[in-house]
Amino acid sequence: MAGWVALCLGVFFALVVGGNWSGYSHLQSIFAVSITTPTAILDLAIFWSTVVHRPRRRAMTDRLRKWFVPRTRPGWWAAGLSWVSFVLIATGMLVASIQGPRDTRYETPLDNLPHAVPAVGGLATGLAAGVVAVIALFRYRDRTVPAVIALGLGVVMVWFLIGDVTGSN
Repeated sequence: MAGWVALCLGVFFALVVGGNWSGYSHLQSIFAVSITTPTAILDLAIFWSTVVHRPRRRAMTDRLRKWFVPRTRPGWWAAGLSWVSFVLIATGMLVASIQGPRDTRYETPLDNLPHAVPAVGGLATGLAAGVVAVIALFRYRDRTVPAVIALGLGVVMVWFLIGDVTGSN
């Protein structure tokens, strides 16, 4: 369906822009041809890939699904927890940027709860995503990109936690 729509839009665009050359100057006609030719080529490419070569497109989506869609429940949990972790960390960074430079009166995380809750929540969900990703990768053999990204996020969170506990800057 998308190929037919693209082809019809391309033909309509070519007729509207490049249809009548009599009232145009030389530069306007060159501009119209330069717009319609790539558009027509692109529309024919879309038409060819979506209508004519349908089985090839199906194989490509199956290959992408194999690598980018988790196949097990722990894989889905790892992907979801990593997204929640990214959102919470971004929220903590937004709160920190709104509050401005760090003041000396904030000695513990409990002194600055609007910043601490999303930051600690992001750390906890990142660690949980890493643990669930280890389970998904090694027990259920879910070798998808979101599970590997969740494992990397868990490793980064452990690295950050070790650096924070040891006090290294």
